[in-house]
Amino acid sequence: MNDHRSPAEALDLIRKSGNAVRAAVSDGKAALHDALIYSAIVGVMVGGQAFDLPFNVFCSAGGVVGLGLLAKAWSDRTGIWISGVSPRRARWVAIGLGAVLLVLTLVGLHFGRQQQIWAGIPVGIAAFAIAMAGSWLWIRAFLAKTREP
Repeated sequence: MNDHRSPAEALDLIRKSGNAVRAAVSDGKAALHDALIYSAIVGVMVGGQAFDLPFNVFCSAGGVVGLGLLAKAWSDRTGIWISGVSPRRARWVAIGLGAVLLVLTLVGLHFGRQQQIWAGIPVGIAAFAIAMAGSWLWIRAFLAKTREP
């Protein structure tokens, strides 16, 4: 590295960078907007599994595209990329959220195979609510770990 900064300047730059990341993650209005969109996409992906082919596949594929576009828009708006699995506590929130949503997806699939496609609606609503709560928990875990000492 050919940087001619003093150690104090380098530490200040790291601190400023961390503050920028925390500000981007904790921006209340933008965070709520993103969480609502994320949760709606997840609700459609999970609840859509109760539908017959090809609609359940459309829900999954559309959801993956939607999540990718949401991540890209967030990255473009904030100028940073966070994978969601760091720091450690935030990783466990993400893993726990994924596990719960996987179970709900399997419930939706089960009802769909029983020709009870109506069950996709409550399963999707539950997935929406769980994704909103998971978003809130993830942000809290991320901010708690990255807060300055």
